[in-house]
Amino acid sequence: MTTREIDPDSLKGKRVLLAWHPEEDGPELEQLRDQLERAGAMVEVAKKISDIKHHLDVARTTGDPPEILISHLRFPEINASGLNRWMKVRVGEDHGGKNLLTIVVATRILGADFDQFCIDIDADQMILMSEVEQGIISRVKYGLQKQHEPRQSPVYYVHSKRQDLVKDLEHRMQPYQQLVQFVEGSRAYPRIRNEGGGMLLIDEELLEELNQEDSDFQGNKHHLDNVATKLGMGVVVLLGEESNQKKEDSETRAMHWLRLGATDCLAFDTPAEEIARRCNCARRNRARNRLEMDLESEISRIEINLRGRKTETKVISRLSGNDDFFHSPSAAFLIHNLAGHIKRVNSKAAIMFGYSRRELEKMKIGKLHPDGLEMTEERMMNFEAFLKEGKAKFETRFIKKNKSSFMGVVNARFIQVEELAGDEDLILTEIHSLDQLDLISKTLPDLITTSSEELNSRIEEAIREVIDELAGGTRQEPNDYLAGISIYKEFGNGFDCAFQEGFHNFDLKINKTPRRRDVVDIVQWFKSGSSTLDLTHRNGPQLSRLFHDSRGFEFFAIPLWFRQEFIGFSVVALKTDPSPSVNNYHRKKTSRILMPIVNIIAAALHRKDGDEIRKILEDRSTQQDKNDALNNITEGICHDYNNLLTAISGHASLLLRGEGVDGQTRKSLEGIRGAADRGSGLSKKIRDRSNPSQIKATFNLHDKVREVVNLLGVVIDPKITIQQDLQAGSDSILGDSGLAHQVIMNLIINASQAMAELDQPGTITIRSRVKKKQSQYSSDMIEVSIEDEGPGIDSKLKLKIFEPYFTTKDSKVEGAGLGLWVVHNAMKKHGGSIRVGNNRAHGATFITEWPLVEDLEKQDDKILKPLFKGTGRILLVDDDEVVMETCKILLHTIGFDVVTACDGLMALEMYEEKGEAIDLVLLDQRMPRMAGDECLEKLIQMDPEIRVVMTSGNNLNSLQVEESENVVGILPKPYTIEVLSRVLEEATLDHTD
Repeated sequence: MTTREIDPDSLKGKRVLLAWHPEEDGPELEQLRDQLERAGAMVEVAKKISDIKHHLDVARTTGDPPEILISHLRFPEINASGLNRWMKVRVGEDHGGKNLLTIVVATRILGADFDQFCIDIDADQMILMSEVEQGIISRVKYGLQKQHEPRQSPVYYVHSKRQDLVKDLEHRMQPYQQLVQFVEGSRAYPRIRNEGGGMLLIDEELLEELNQEDSDFQGNKHHLDNVATKLGMGVVVLLGEESNQKKEDSETRAMHWLRLGATDCLAFDTPAEEIARRCNCARRNRARNRLEMDLESEISRIEINLRGRKTETKVISRLSGNDDFFHSPSAAFLIHNLAGHIKRVNSKAAIMFGYSRRELEKMKIGKLHPDGLEMTEERMMNFEAFLKEGKAKFETRFIKKNKSSFMGVVNARFIQVEELAGDEDLILTEIHSLDQLDLISKTLPDLITTSSEELNSRIEEAIREVIDELAGGTRQEPNDYLAGISIYKEFGNGFDCAFQEGFHNFDLKINKTPRRRDVVDIVQWFKSGSSTLDLTHRNGPQLSRLFHDSRGFEFFAIPLWFRQEFIGFSVVALKTDPSPSVNNYHRKKTSRILMPIVNIIAAALHRKDGDEIRKILEDRSTQQDKNDALNNITEGICHDYNNLLTAISGHASLLLRGEGVDGQTRKSLEGIRGAADRGSGLSKKIRDRSNPSQIKATFNLHDKVREVVNLLGVVIDPKITIQQDLQAGSDSILGDSGLAHQVIMNLIINASQAMAELDQPGTITIRSRVKKKQSQYSSDMIEVSIEDEGPGIDSKLKLKIFEPYFTTKDSKVEGAGLGLWVVHNAMKKHGGSIRVGNNRAHGATFITEWPLVEDLEKQDDKILKPLFKGTGRILLVDDDEVVMETCKILLHTIGFDVVTACDGLMALEMYEEKGEAIDLVLLDQRMPRMAGDECLEKLIQMDPEIRVVMTSGNNLNSLQVEESENVVGILPKPYTIEVLSRVLEEATLDHTD
């Protein structure tokens, strides 16, 4: 395309400020600046709001403000309307009301009414980026000429029997700066002129009268199109009132008027608010259609000399040799005669069909159709319509050289070219490919309906289809410029390549371990609002770093968004061509077609992620239900089991204190009590495994290690032995013994499972040592390490293994990847830590560190200390008769008077009757009819000073029990008379104080 000659004095002395988007800092900006400067303008560029403020501050000092503002529609920090209004106010205030001409440059057609869009953003003119080279100077000059003329707002004319409609619509249209006028009769139409793209709202009956009065329109199937053209506006029809209806229903009449060219049809009694909305939509649609008609053929924008011989025939005086006579990035142009012999084609036609231009100019156009030279009925109808009207627009299917086909939109008209042979009629055919629409129509339903399990393979298939369709190649015949497409999405540890297709055909390899910073920079680039990333963004992240040996290729990336959520990004590799224009064409074509596809893929990936999260939550919920059921069963068994052990331990401890017990009897009693103690320990292990107590207490970590080892000794593979090397001199820690139990158990189980993969004998070694505190603010730590002789851990996975749901096993068979995550959280709760040790020849080492506290005082159970001598009355509440009788005997032995209740309700009745004589309540936690928690709450309501010792065969996890000042003691079951005496002594002394 040749550049239009520019008058060097047309904008002489005019100061122009270009407010541009920094990401669009490419050839378009330089071209725009060059055009303005060649016309004599003084041009300054601003890429952020602070730059504009600086220019305005300088202008206020010099008294020489900008007269023209040309801004990019996507100028950062402030929207177009705000920028235009602020600039006009600032220039006017600083320079005595001086006017500022505002022109907005849009990168593409927005599908809206440009006149209304200028009103909405307070701009004087709008221009497309593609029109800047040929049209910016004329647009500026036109804007300067019209600058002092009042803007003509769009007018809505109402010709209706609804007299109130004008007033209602005026109120509705005022925010859009649109006028509403009433048409009194058909005589007013000749004076109606509207250049703002308004609308005529007319009753059906009045429209029929208008049709009868204007004989030129009668019987014309395009009647309303002609009315709209004559008046310069679209027509919205209000269908007749029901009382005046003919036999046809409203839908039939609406279709009648729409076929005649009406923009929309509404019922007569439609509310004004809905009429305003529909008229606005109709006006914008009509403006959009007018824009499409203006752009229907790119011939109007091409710098060749056209002069008309008759209305429908254009004459081209000359063609510029073998040069691209119609340069277009998207449309193929072919000149041929009525017999179909192709005379000339542009370069886009060669690219679109896969032939060389020389090959095409030796062919007949029929060979570009699937049916070849044979005229099908459809093609014959299109040709006859073309001969009748002198022009035509239709869709049809074409076939490429490689036998693949595509749908295209055809615009055709008669032309004459003086340098081509004779006076024969020639036809100029313009073809726009719809191959991307075919691809979208195939891809969209597949990706929407495909199950999550099969989605990955369908996405890979969709990417392969994109490559085939884009480049015009086939699976067997690779394309020559599109090297490959990859998609990066977020995984647990960041963004990584999830899909890649096509690269192997060009020996281009993706870097499987790119620098984390490079990927993060790309993600941040798109999250900051950028829509593309390619070589024109000089300050952007380098996509080439994602590949090995990227010489000879260029790359661009497109973000994947779903609603407001960033899903990932797609990277496209293109083989570099010596011609920059070819590279630019390939990039734009690929981007235009790929963008809707990646948006579909983004939605599909979002759905897949949602399905996976729901599956995890469902599995966790199912597992939690199973755990809850198991916990309930375990709690019930442990409760009843500990009640029995309470009777055994209590009686045995009481008999051991009796006088005259011989040695053999004493030995037997001690055996009974020892068995009860071991039974209690077993019950506690089972309970802690299913539901840790979550109560902090001081305990010995070595004892917990031995406890877990004894428990797992019969569970793990018999080929595996556990060796204990517990050398730490101190092992007392403050924490949750149940969680500590779970930490050690999870680590030993993981070690045994890792060794089981090798299926050979081995040893798990547990070591401990004390680490002295590093500063005065820290404490000594006990370090417990668990070493296995399994396959070890890959160094790349060391940072991932403590993440939730991360696992190297089959999650359906061996777990959900939560074991080490639970361990990590448990160590944090204890103020400790866990890490993976240094690599050894083989195996893995997990090292835990626990804060130490003062050592526990060792108790000598064989020395019987004197019992506490109690006085007063105790209310004993327990639902188990054996426990109640045992505890009653023990309390009498200690010295207390006892009253009993078998559940919470009876306890309340008893306390209400004898509360003044009761000094202490010994309350069981788990009972029928009313549990201990509820009973405690009601007892406190009855007597805020009441003292209670809580007892249970299960863990006492209630916050009410832990935090209540009325609870003066905790008595776990089973217990001996010595334990009972010590707890009551502490409770009684507290009471005495």
